[in-house]
Amino acid sequence: MKTLNANGEFFEPLLREVVSSIRDSLDKQNWFLFPSDPRQREQEYPLLALAHYLVAYKELEEVEGRNVSAKEVHEFMLERGEDHATCAFALLELRMGAIAKMMRCSERLGKEEGVKLFFTTLKFALRLFTITHKTEYVCLGCDLLRWYYCASPAQRKIYDNCIFTQTTSKGVSVFHDYFVELSVKDLREYTGKVYYQGLGAELEYLTATIPERDGERNDARTLRDKDATSRSSDRYGIRINEYLGKLVTKITEMKLWRAGEDPVVRGEKTSETITCSSDVITLPGGVELPSLNLSSIMDVGSLFRPLVYR
Repeated sequence: MKTLNANGEFFEPLLREVVSSIRDSLDKQNWFLFPSDPRQREQEYPLLALAHYLVAYKELEEVEGRNVSAKEVHEFMLERGEDHATCAFALLELRMGAIAKMMRCSERLGKEEGVKLFFTTLKFALRLFTITHKTEYVCLGCDLLRWYYCASPAQRKIYDNCIFTQTTSKGVSVFHDYFVELSVKDLREYTGKVYYQGLGAELEYLTATIPERDGERNDARTLRDKDATSRSSDRYGIRINEYLGKLVTKITEMKLWRAGEDPVVRGEKTSETITCSSDVITLPGGVELPSLNLSSIMDVGSLFRPLVYR
């Protein structure tokens, strides 16, 4: 969840601009940018990513006058990133969105394979935490990587199989801290928050019968169901065709992937537009992102900066 929040903070100018096409108020946009539940983005973000690739495909197809391959679209987007910093910023956001998705996938994989994927994504997330000044998470991430590297085979085995994830009664793995949180909420649903005589024996009984009970709350059902919906998804709903159409229209208007033209973003006033012809874009925190060769943007590289920052 903190990775998604850091992502929303770092890429806020771009994400808010695009998401405004489907979320018409600041509160609704903030719900997407700074989620309190990682599942809040899972329905809409794939549509946002698809819209970027769909617009790039249509623009390149129009230029070439023929059907183009996925490889050609990918290379075309990289070329746009090399020429325009705003396009490079959009590509970087797509990469970090994929990293956040991989981190969620590591939870579902669980055990050894999930641990490997999680530590790979953590190395990328640490860069995002560093840039957005999430000092506590930089420390946690660096300490965890260092501990796991120095741990004995027995310690790694214990971490992989007993600490990294826990399995629900339906056989679905969830991160250990989230499992504990849900377990506490589930037990408090029946026992309350105040101690009384006989509470210990009742807790033992309730813990042993978790798989047999039907949770009355969404939090409790997550322990049993394959995957409960996020707290707000039912309220807002999602209309795939409508949302995708609006996102495509917005990205097309921004000219991010239009060959031979500079990208356009909205200014401080709704009716004002700004042409982004500069080859450098200033990011939150004063970081400057120049137009660059993005072919190596997914390389893990060195963790020197997070370690020094820590």
